[in-house]
Amino acid sequence: MAFITVEDLLNAVEVIVFPDTFSRCYSLLSSTETIIVQGTVQNDERGPKIIAESIELLPDARETHTDSIKIQINSEKISRKRLESLKQTLYRYHGNCPLLLTMHFPGQGEVDIEILKDLTVRPCRGFSDET
Repeated sequence: MAFITVEDLLNAVEVIVFPDTFSRCYSLLSSTETIIVQGTVQNDERGPKIIAESIELLPDARETHTDSIKIQINSEKISRKRLESLKQTLYRYHGNCPLLLTMHFPGQGEVDIEILKDLTVRPCRGFSDET
């Protein structure tokens, strides 16, 4: 069993990790990597606490819990070179996550672009940084 404190930029909250969850996640608790805690919030006189049900590293959670990725392209900034660069990025980060592509026309609206169903990507930090 463990009691940990999880912080973000604004606040901190105590997380209670019971033995069954602890046995599945104990190696993540000593990591310095960013984690995602899923659980139930309990409020008492000392404030809120989270009863952890699962703990994952952020990169793993990103891949596990992302249903689809939407890329919005601004029509005024698009060129053949940028499209080729995007295509190479999509191939470099090939994965299992469906991709949605939308062309935005400022002041006029948007158009969804149908792409190949097998053009799927891996939702990871590298992909987010490059797109």
